[in-house]
Amino acid sequence: MLDHEGLNLDAQLKLETDARDLVMLVLDNLQEKLRLFISLISQPDTNPNDDTRLVLSSAARGVLNDIVGSVHRLYRLTPS
Repeated sequence: MLDHEGLNLDAQLKLETDARDLVMLVLDNLQEKLRLFISLISQPDTNPNDDTRLVLSSAARGVLNDIVGSVHRLYRLTPS
């Protein structure tokens, strides 16, 4: 999407307002999903006898997939 050769991402985003808005939208979504993920994994364990391994709930796994998707979208927006 961004292809101003030789310019860093900050400079390109100053030139491309649509791209900047899209990047900000993805970053806002990423921040929201990270906070939700932290909240989900910070909930106290209801069974202290459980194994000490981290077992993610289906909700946490879903949010983690959303986080990965946001990072991939940001990567695709950056110049190669």
